[in-house]
Amino acid sequence: MLFMLLVSLFQLPQQFIRVLFFVFSGIFGTFNFNLFLLSSMLSLDLHTYCDVEWNSDPNDKKSTTGCCIFLGDSLISWKSKKQYVTSRSSTEAKYHPMALTTCEIIWLHWLLGNMSAYLKNPTSLHCDIKSVIYIARNYIFHERTKHIKTDFHFTRHHLQLGTISLPFVPSTLQIVDIFSKPHSVLRFCFLFDKLSMHLAITHLF
Repeated sequence: MLFMLLVSLFQLPQQFIRVLFFVFSGIFGTFNFNLFLLSSMLSLDLHTYCDVEWNSDPNDKKSTTGCCIFLGDSLISWKSKKQYVTSRSSTEAKYHPMALTTCEIIWLHWLLGNMSAYLKNPTSLHCDIKSVIYIARNYIFHERTKHIKTDFHFTRHHLQLGTISLPFVPSTLQIVDIFSKPHSVLRFCFLFDKLSMHLAITHLF
């Protein structure tokens, strides 16, 4: 059975074998790391990050999106996914993960409210593309972007309601890039350290 598996593996195209190598390297390279829910000295507010690698697939030019959500200092939700359609601009590609992240924020507000943990402040949705922030805040600019689908402006609606805020974050500090883009070892370690991941130390007796 193992022999047949190895034979079928080596019959795969070279690009798939390369992808499998990186996947298994990531799994075994982080095998001893755990994600901890940390106690916070500050208020337990939600803060989120979302980003997109525009036209990341060289074959169909579809983008890869990523998002992560923190409750206090603890990472509680994350996602990386290839978009279904090809976006005509980085702004259009960016609005899709922002709308999806906003939906998850609304659901978390409801969930925490059911546990009597009400959030008083808008949830910060960090973005590193200023044009996206301008579209969400400026109605006139919004009217000039007809090529962006209407459902993407769901984000703008909840910005006006005060459910979310859209602070700008420099690309160098965009944590969610770890889920959507390739990085050097140093850059990967820098972003990995921001995710509340810690080496699990086991004691043998």
